[in-house]
Amino acid sequence: MFFARFCNKLRINSSGSQLQKNKIIKECFHMKKEFKKKLFNTLKYTAAALTLAGTVLIAGSNLTKASTGTYKDYNYSKINGKVTITAYKGKDSKIKIPSKIAGAKVTEIGPDAFYKNSKIKSVSMPDTVTVIRTGAFEDCTKLTTVKFSKNTRRIYNHAFLNCSSIKSIKLPAKITRLGASAFKDCTSLKTIRLSKNIKTIPWNCFSNCKSLSSFDFDNIEYIKSEAFTNCTSLSGDIQFKNLIKMDYDAFANCTSIKSVTFSKTLQRLGNRNFAPGRTINIDGEKSSNPFAGCTSLTSFSISPENVNYSVSDGILYGKSGKWLVAYPAGKIGEYTTPGSVVGIGCQAFQGSLATKITLSPSVLYVYREAFSNSEVRSIVIPDAQPDKKFNYYFHYNMFKNCTKLEEFIFPKGFNHTHFITFEGCTSLRYVYIPDGYTNLSNNMFLNCSALTEVVLPKSLNVIPANCFMNCTNLKTIDLSNITQIDDGAFCGCKSIYGKLSLPKTANIGCMAFADCVKITEVALAASTQSLGFTDNTELPVITRHYERVDYSYDILSAETYSNPFAGCVNLAKINFIDDNNAPAEGQHFTILDNCIYSLDKETLICVAGAKTGTLTIPYGVTTLAALAFNGSSLESINIPDSVKMIDLYSISDCKIKTLTIPKKVHTLVDGSDGLFPNCTELASITVRKGNRTYFSENGILFAKNDIKDLLVYPSAKKGKSFTTPKKCKIAGNAFSNCRYLKKLTIPSGSKINALGIIVNNCNGMKIYLPADIKELRYELEYDNGKMYTVATPSVKKCTIYIKKNSTIHQKIKKGRYSFTNYKTYK
Repeated sequence: MFFARFCNKLRINSSGSQLQKNKIIKECFHMKKEFKKKLFNTLKYTAAALTLAGTVLIAGSNLTKASTGTYKDYNYSKINGKVTITAYKGKDSKIKIPSKIAGAKVTEIGPDAFYKNSKIKSVSMPDTVTVIRTGAFEDCTKLTTVKFSKNTRRIYNHAFLNCSSIKSIKLPAKITRLGASAFKDCTSLKTIRLSKNIKTIPWNCFSNCKSLSSFDFDNIEYIKSEAFTNCTSLSGDIQFKNLIKMDYDAFANCTSIKSVTFSKTLQRLGNRNFAPGRTINIDGEKSSNPFAGCTSLTSFSISPENVNYSVSDGILYGKSGKWLVAYPAGKIGEYTTPGSVVGIGCQAFQGSLATKITLSPSVLYVYREAFSNSEVRSIVIPDAQPDKKFNYYFHYNMFKNCTKLEEFIFPKGFNHTHFITFEGCTSLRYVYIPDGYTNLSNNMFLNCSALTEVVLPKSLNVIPANCFMNCTNLKTIDLSNITQIDDGAFCGCKSIYGKLSLPKTANIGCMAFADCVKITEVALAASTQSLGFTDNTELPVITRHYERVDYSYDILSAETYSNPFAGCVNLAKINFIDDNNAPAEGQHFTILDNCIYSLDKETLICVAGAKTGTLTIPYGVTTLAALAFNGSSLESINIPDSVKMIDLYSISDCKIKTLTIPKKVHTLVDGSDGLFPNCTELASITVRKGNRTYFSENGILFAKNDIKDLLVYPSAKKGKSFTTPKKCKIAGNAFSNCRYLKKLTIPSGSKINALGIIVNNCNGMKIYLPADIKELRYELEYDNGKMYTVATPSVKKCTIYIKKNSTIHQKIKKGRYSFTNYKTYK
């Protein structure tokens, strides 16, 4: 399970920056550590899991007597005369755990012993219990009252995670350690009384405890990352009398905290790797703001005896005042940094309500996420000082999701934008970039949906990947000096209209102008050298944001042609121009009837989206490039027998009604959306006789394998019911957008992929699964930290019929598959 989560998570984010990848790897490594701990505890404390000769457990070189058994409603293991409760099978709502079982003291509540028990409301533990193991009461959502043993010394990770009905906790005096996420998501928890022996609050321990209104921090020395994140009721003045260290996001989004007071003991705040490879050695530089998003927080204060930090006007700095560590998020109005400030720390203004921020000329360094998620409307960065222009350092996501930011003027004196990006700045309307800048950043204006005007400098030659993706209100932009436009640069810019002129652009990346639905004419540079090539790293980002091709692992090979104007449904005219905008002949490509071909006319790369009727492709063409017909209005295509390959999504999202595949075609490249996705008018597919790889029956496409491989059932094929052939393998998305098909029967002996992949967007369909199927192979996806099967979301508007008491039916009843929309047949 862990490795599936790791691979999916890393795959889905494979196109991000190295910093993002490192973050994912670190997160997954933490997942692995938690997995190993949980496995170790389970093996060690659950029913003497590994036994030899029935009663002997090997542990290192020592032989340990172990036994398992059942006592009333409890399962237990007995090791060295001590009993661990391993499971509870009863139905009582009030539980009193016995102090002895089989003549031995009950000392531990084992891992997952009461996991997801939906009946228990109260539990009382005997004083013999000293340890509560990982996940012991996790997801006991009706549990309201817990009486701990007075001798409890340790509570492990996730022990009470998501016990959402617990209102108060009184921890025994002898307890010394709490585990990570021990009380996370206990949303009704209002009060907790700690033992004075607890000095550290671990990672995520009380995060999302939204009812927790007060907490005694007097004895706490170390608060780890996200320990109190989203504790929105935690209020008033928070005082830390003995705190030494606090990690990143410890109190993020605690929106009711009004003030924070630190003592002289504080040594470190935050611990994010905000600027890899850089050390400036200014006090406070290695700190980050643990109170990001605390929108009621108006001031910090600290003992003047503290040697590491200082406070001025309620703002927290490093001791010398050169590094701004944390600006109280609830401090409204305008703010100008003092002339002494050299750097702005990681997350310093994150979530801030300040409306205008002006950086003084002394500021040289702004670290990651410094202003992200803030309410700032205007940010002024001074022009570069000539003698210090190489010292400046602006890091990742400075302005990410600043949804109120309306305009930004880049400072003069720089030649690059560093890592400044505006992803998610949905109110940003105007951007001015002065002359002198030679590069922009990937994803720089991604999803800036209000952006209408961008002034680019004449010194700029390259538009990087995804730079203006989904800037849906961007109407015009001057690209006359641009020589390279990378993958997805203007993808989804639905308001760019009229003629697009690219007189100097030599290289245009994959999906560079995809879904620019108002472009009517494209004038390409006669010297254009590449169309639709990808570097194999940015395309997954594009596919994640492209609303139809939305799977992240459809990656084209480098040096492969693809249509950069996919989905440009009103594109009617394509031609070549020279540097003076005069008509010219292409040096590396040929245009015939508003279609772009390779110079040797062996590859058809792009078909103008507004073309209607029938297109006859010239004989000699061997390849239909990726996305070539995407968004096309053509009703039919005459494909010559010279064609051997139809590349990824070449025929997709178009209006063709019939399709004939020539006899020499040996490769139909399918992606995660299947073959010919969203061709909702397609009623019939015919394969010419003599094809050695594919064949058709009744307008349905199959592949010739050991058994029949059903590839595509056309979306507009008429007929209310269909039974797949016996002993047939069904490909992903074989049944997609079926307009007329209402009943699909899959007979015994069939091989099916994940159900949610086979059937996609077929609302109201009745799906009869084969009686002999024993497993539904499903894929795991990672969504907002939760695992789910893709099966249910894709078929949630269908009704699934399952053989009563079949293997699959039994697994559904046991919760293996999360179908709710199923019925049984006899």
